[in-house]
Amino acid sequence: MAFWGNLISWAGTFKQAKAFVVLIEISFDINNGLWIDNMSTHILTKAVRMGANKAKEVVGRLLDTTCAYDLESVLFEAVRNVDSEMTSILLDAGAYPNDTEAWFCLLGELLDREFGGHRTYNDFLAERTNLTHCIQILLEAGVNWDIKHDRTCHVYELAHSVDWCSGCGPFWLADKLWFQYWRGRWDADEKLFRVLTHWSWRFKISATIPGIVMAARGGVEDLEAYLAPRLEPQGLERQILFEVALSVAVQIESRAAVVCLTQFGVDSNVIELDKDSLRPWNPVFWATPDIEMLQILNDAGADLNLTNALARTCSHAMPASLLGTIRWLIENGADLTEYGQEAMIEVCGEEDDVAVVEMLVAGGTPLGGFLEHKTTSSEYYEDCESMCSEDCEGMCSEDCEGMNILQLAIRHDCSLEVVRFLIQQGLAVTSTPHTCDGRTMLHDALLSSSHDRPKTVALLLEHGADVKASDGGLTILEAALPQENYRQDDVKKQSVDLFRQLLNAGAPLASPPKRAKVKRWTTALVGLIKCGADDSFIHQVIDQYLAADGDIDQQENSTSSYLRLTPLQAAAQFGRVSVAKYLIERGADINSPGHHAYGMTALQAACDHNYSKVDIDFIKHLISRGAIVNAPASIDMATALAIAARNGSLTLVCLLLDHGADPNMTCRPSVYGFVRFKYFPYYTARPLDFAAVMGRLDMVQLLRDAGGLSGVPGISGFDSAIFAARRSRKFAIVDFLQQSPRFSSK
Repeated sequence: MAFWGNLISWAGTFKQAKAFVVLIEISFDINNGLWIDNMSTHILTKAVRMGANKAKEVVGRLLDTTCAYDLESVLFEAVRNVDSEMTSILLDAGAYPNDTEAWFCLLGELLDREFGGHRTYNDFLAERTNLTHCIQILLEAGVNWDIKHDRTCHVYELAHSVDWCSGCGPFWLADKLWFQYWRGRWDADEKLFRVLTHWSWRFKISATIPGIVMAARGGVEDLEAYLAPRLEPQGLERQILFEVALSVAVQIESRAAVVCLTQFGVDSNVIELDKDSLRPWNPVFWATPDIEMLQILNDAGADLNLTNALARTCSHAMPASLLGTIRWLIENGADLTEYGQEAMIEVCGEEDDVAVVEMLVAGGTPLGGFLEHKTTSSEYYEDCESMCSEDCEGMCSEDCEGMNILQLAIRHDCSLEVVRFLIQQGLAVTSTPHTCDGRTMLHDALLSSSHDRPKTVALLLEHGADVKASDGGLTILEAALPQENYRQDDVKKQSVDLFRQLLNAGAPLASPPKRAKVKRWTTALVGLIKCGADDSFIHQVIDQYLAADGDIDQQENSTSSYLRLTPLQAAAQFGRVSVAKYLIERGADINSPGHHAYGMTALQAACDHNYSKVDIDFIKHLISRGAIVNAPASIDMATALAIAARNGSLTLVCLLLDHGADPNMTCRPSVYGFVRFKYFPYYTARPLDFAAVMGRLDMVQLLRDAGGLSGVPGISGFDSAIFAARRSRKFAIVDFLQQSPRFSSK
């Protein structure tokens, strides 16, 4: 009967209503209805997902003739589909929502849905109407919506005393429904609020935030009428309730409610509410950059600088489109002396934003000195650690010494026009390394993702940037090359061109083996190999590097923290044969071990064709120069023979075996480079196992004849290889290994 059940499931999943109905009708006669009775909950769920318009009759018959054991989960699906008709059918059949936590989450999920995707606007409106109807049906069925959800918040705030939280939202389900509806602009006709007020005892007897906001939309008289019979809560809680209501009114963009509440005497700065927190409730914060709402709050005495409305406006994706708001903030008291530099940093990044920078400077933003990072609202402003590099690792507890507004702008990927404008305003191009990461302005320009990167570098050099400055971080030449290998080819070419330019300008090649101020870096030689620089140019750099007493075997410490390569290993891995041979000629250690979890020796890297086709002649060259064929694998990598077996090169496997490769060296199969652990439950493998998983019968036979066993030999000698081949459905290999002499002799 499993196949029959699958047929019904497929018909339901693909919403083939006719087939589904026919299959269900037949199922009623199987074993006198016993089978369908046992499957009732599953089949009901499938039917409900098809919708009332397709499966209403089937659902009715199932409810009449079977015993569904979990009607609540079926009801859950009906509401998830926003199917009010199906919801009514299930409620009439006795379904009832008991799991308040699950329903709380479901309704929040439905209310968070946004218009888009493949739905038309009319579909969206219909769904909105249906959901309101579903909620009304549930209320009429006696479902209790006065449910308080006990939230575990990391930090206590006064808003919790009235059952709201700046991060989690309302604690009460009815409040959550209202808030989600209004925040999503779902319910302009107030229908849901009227429904909730009718069925919620709490809405009737107590002042609530939804009630206050909705009453305030009608003016002070309506608000007073609403409050007259609702005396709870009292004292401080009542003040907090009103301040939360004001903030919420701003969040849902109800200007009429905001005007009324401020006229009613609610503090437009919500000082009492925010005194123990980082101002997450401040109305100005939520009003920004809505100039009309800001004007209402400003007229009511709001302090525009409490949450730095200027910087928040400038942090929008297109601040140049908000010049009117920025101008209004400056004219109405935004403190440029205190917050202008921070606003300027938020602006930097787009070419059009130079107009905003010009406005901030014209308004009086000081350009001298260093930016002081604000901590009064760090939940919303970038703190010092994020403004500095990701490698700063929390070292920036103080202001960024040695970094002026120009360097911070460059670090934030600002455009060439902004850099040029700031220099024209008298800001000096400095070469003082930053105290946390050792980066100068030139470093930041080289590491920038701005499309103006080459021109910005040229401008800084024109104004005297020092190509030799560094202090415990990246060298200038290292900064010129991408620290990640996933960059686009045009970026890599651009980086090599910058490297040439800086090298010709006198930038030093030698680099320290350890860096006190950065945890990850790519050495110049490895970076050039990854960027695809010409062989002849890399040869030239190798000569200059050695002439400067550089360590030719210095490994990188890349952003891929599990992989650290020496130049020779990188050349072998990326198929740069000419470079690899030249490195060997110049003294590179051919047997330098693999570093970290996924490291490889030069020979192991050359055997892996993930990046390039295996070059047999190059591997012969490595072996002739003393490469150790049986070098052990790193923690999560494999030996040279295991890599060759996995990649399926009989010629390479024969070559390695001829030079003494041990077919029984073990390694741990990697999730990344080889196969999933499900094929190797014991986390130990040998070359034979890799060949078995890859379905290479010829390779399996070759390795077996060479004396190879599996990672876990077991009784047969090939137990784990048989297991892995069976799991990967390579049954010919299973038969071959089971019939092998050692197996059949048992």
